[in-house]
Amino acid sequence: MNIMVNRRTAWEGERGLAAAGIDEIFATADRLVIAAQLTVETEGMIGADLFRAAKPGLHLVNISRGGLIDQEALVAAIVAGDIGSST
Repeated sequence: MNIMVNRRTAWEGERGLAAAGIDEIFATADRLVIAAQLTVETEGMIGADLFRAAKPGLHLVNISRGGLIDQEALVAAIVAGDIGSST
């Protein structure tokens, strides 16, 4: 298992965790957990562009506030089978 982390502030990584860009994480992750604070900067940060770039079948878990995700883009990605499919 490879664990990738994206942070707003600079980070060197530790204990086998690799720092990565959010685009890279969406493109390579099988499972993605979002744990971010809802702020003016993060509101709607997960949108159509990231869903289009996502690895097919991505399983997305958001343990943060719903406002981080563009809900219309999420529904479109699920309907299109881009994320959450069983493939």
